[in-house]
Amino acid sequence: MMKRVNVDDEGGHADGDWVEKQNADGLQKQKAMNTVTEMVNNPYISSAPNDLAASLNPVQPKSVPGGFPVTDGRRFNPSWYVRYPWLEYSIERHAAFCHPCRIYGKEYGKGGLENKRFTTLGFSKWKNATDKKKGFCKHEESGHHVTAVTDMKSREMRSAQNSSVSVQINQDVFERRRYYVKSIAEMIQWLTTNGLALRGDYVYNNDSGLFNSLFEYTLLKDSRLREIGATIPKNASYKSPEIQNDIIDIMASMVSKDVANDVNSSDANLFTLFCDGTRDKTNFENFSIGVRYVKEGKAYESLLHMPKTDELGAAGLCRLDELAHFGLDPARMLSQCYDGCSTMSGDKGGLQRLIQNQQGRCIPYVHCYNHRLHLVVINVVSSVRELGIFFDHLGTICKFFKKFDVSGVYAGTSLKRVLDTRWSGHYDATVAIIENYGGVIEALETVVDSQKFEGEDTIVATGLLTILKGCQFAFRAAIMKKILGILKPADSFLQSRENDINGAMILIDGGIKLLADARSEVQFYDIWDNAMMCINNNINAEDAGITIKRFRTAPRRLDDYIITECETLPPTNRGDPKSESRRLYFEVIDIVMEEIKRRFSENGWLYSSVRAMSRKSPNFLQLEALQPLTKLDLVKLPSAAELEVCREFLKSVPIAEKDHTDSEVVLEELYKKRSAFPNVYNLTATVSTIGSSTAICESSFSCLTRIDCPTRRSMSHRRKRNLVLLAFEKRRTQCLNLETFLTLFGGNHTRLSLC
Repeated sequence: MMKRVNVDDEGGHADGDWVEKQNADGLQKQKAMNTVTEMVNNPYISSAPNDLAASLNPVQPKSVPGGFPVTDGRRFNPSWYVRYPWLEYSIERHAAFCHPCRIYGKEYGKGGLENKRFTTLGFSKWKNATDKKKGFCKHEESGHHVTAVTDMKSREMRSAQNSSVSVQINQDVFERRRYYVKSIAEMIQWLTTNGLALRGDYVYNNDSGLFNSLFEYTLLKDSRLREIGATIPKNASYKSPEIQNDIIDIMASMVSKDVANDVNSSDANLFTLFCDGTRDKTNFENFSIGVRYVKEGKAYESLLHMPKTDELGAAGLCRLDELAHFGLDPARMLSQCYDGCSTMSGDKGGLQRLIQNQQGRCIPYVHCYNHRLHLVVINVVSSVRELGIFFDHLGTICKFFKKFDVSGVYAGTSLKRVLDTRWSGHYDATVAIIENYGGVIEALETVVDSQKFEGEDTIVATGLLTILKGCQFAFRAAIMKKILGILKPADSFLQSRENDINGAMILIDGGIKLLADARSEVQFYDIWDNAMMCINNNINAEDAGITIKRFRTAPRRLDDYIITECETLPPTNRGDPKSESRRLYFEVIDIVMEEIKRRFSENGWLYSSVRAMSRKSPNFLQLEALQPLTKLDLVKLPSAAELEVCREFLKSVPIAEKDHTDSEVVLEELYKKRSAFPNVYNLTATVSTIGSSTAICESSFSCLTRIDCPTRRSMSHRRKRNLVLLAFEKRRTQCLNLETFLTLFGGNHTRLSLC
């Protein structure tokens, strides 16, 4: 037996499309067929003249070829149409008819002959036409005519109100179907915003998975959905993976367009572009695209899209068409913020240069502040051998304590592993080992003394004990806690979506100042004493390796020479733990300060101008200090008078509270007074649009890692990227207009007609 098949682009239920298409076509034609059906069932229609039967409106010709024929010395007068709007004229029969009676008239009864004259036979006695007892007047007052006119007006009223019986029935069907599809969309909306799988892992039961379980649970709680679901055809249940993908596609597109709409309606109508890439576990290169903008006096950072890319060169990543696809105009791009790899930052062939060349104007590139801090720490660790050894030991300790048997004898808090890709992991790991110093030593001693541990574990524990009981390890831990602790506020600020370039520069400058203050003998001795106290509180002083041995000195004959190298004699005091620690302390601080100054010296003209927007700057809102911003074609400076008045106004605004930066306070206050300082507010919103960190891209990668778990690696990249967008932009996903969604969904699927 042959089956009729119509395969859709989703690869879904084939037969259901054809069945539903027939139903949808019938529903769409029903309204037009109602009138035709009434005409066919009307006994007057079959005998009506052909030139009238084809029309549903009164046929009222003003003239005919050769003129209206004369009957008994009289002819038809077209002016009668005005007095009798129901009147129509048949050229075929040269007779007058009543349009309402011809269309809506009932079976013949009393006065049937008179009624036939205006419905089937035609009226042509023109001398009686205006006679009150014989012609048009008599027919107009007849019961047949009054009933027909009433029916006609009733139908017209129902049609105007779209409330005919058939339409009411169809509308109810549409509403029920829309409720059903909307309920499915809400379930997918809830699952995606919480980053949950829809189908679960690899199983063969078609009823498994969170989506189907949630659907069945909702049926138990929602009686209306249960009633509607019982009437839905099985081949149009809209629960297949293909339909899920389509729903997710539409929602993701709506979220991206909502982001673009916010950017296009932003206060300054400008945006900063963020880009970063990462390779996931399925070996796809994911390219995260984010934007920063200011709307209603507040800065926002949003994820726009996460396409995959096979082109890893700058030319392949220069995808301004992705912006245009969502309605963003690259001409409104104020700045760009990426990491420091040559593909992105190259001054000749990097992405930032290609974009500036395409747009033909200055679009400053800001090297992500977080990446810079990471590079500072990584460079210090790689430059100073002792610190590299320290973090190697720290990683070994953390790995050793992850063993099941070893963790069973450890009573302290969890130790943090060192993260190669995020320097904040160095700080967390250092703090954790210092806070649990005694507990770690106690656990290692238990491993060494216990008989239940294997020889390999005992050997490792013995070596780690020797390291921990030495003063060098404790002091190096104290140094890194001090230095990384100074940089920690800047890192936390740059990881948040509330970061801004002004606040970032203030924190970096503050960190440099604190490092300069820490470069003193007093600070060194404080750290040394704390490290020794940490050791002495947990081990015997003799085991700390603090005893100074006798050192060989250089011969006196070399007193008049400067010794630069020595192959047989160590330098004076080489091996003295305190002297070595002092040398290490000042060396590390010097390297950190120089690295920060070197890496944060780019775009000096931009940073000096941006600093003039801070109330802490001596050049606050000084026109001369802001002048370099005119290099940006999209920036227009206010007048000196407006700047001066605004500066006096902002002096009365309180300093920012703990949870807000001063830049946020200034922006919010100027937004409230934007009618008084329109140009200053526009400049402030423009500067606040400049990004300083690609933290939003890094956060989207964290979301990608959560979604791309081992049990979900069979999904396509399209579905994965859409799920990341919906989960990351959770607030927008939850606020989607589902009526708009139904319109978009109904345009793609006709198994169940939704309108």
